Amino acid sequence: MKVALIFGLVFFIAVATNAVDARCHKPCFTTLEVDRVCGSDGVTYINPGALACEQMCNKDLVVRKKGSCSD
Repeated sequence: MKVALIFGLVFFIAVATNAVDARCHKPCFTTLEVDRVCGSDGVTYINPGALACEQMCNKDLVVRKKGSCSD
């Protein structure tokens, strides 16, 4: 009985976690232009449009600088 309860709880948490992530993924289209920008999350985005797509899920994300984060 305890095993079934634990399994059910783990399954519920896994489904709930995936549901939250799924709501964040929205269709977003951008060009393939290479004009790299470094985001405040430390990720280099291929262009400002790609960073704007990510901002739909991360409202606090901003451009830290033009160019790669590793430059």
